[in-house]
Amino acid sequence: MCFIAHLDRWMQAEGVGLDALSGSVLERYLAQRRAAGYAEYRSMKALEPLLEHLAPLGVLPIPPQGAPGPVEDLLGRYRG
Repeated sequence: MCFIAHLDRWMQAEGVGLDALSGSVLERYLAQRRAAGYAEYRSMKALEPLLEHLAPLGVLPIPPQGAPGPVEDLLGRYRG
């Protein structure tokens, strides 16, 4: 719980809302946490339980879609 509370305080200080909680933002948080000397909860693995809880609620940003590859392009044309 202290880890999540720390993340919450950091998000408030940085002006980051749940809708902006992307992978790059989380990496920035973890880098600052490591730089501050924290010995625990310093990797994305530590955030997995929280992200797995939030994902089904639809409060996290949708990851940007990359350009479709040849298979996705073919499937899209087939569907059309």
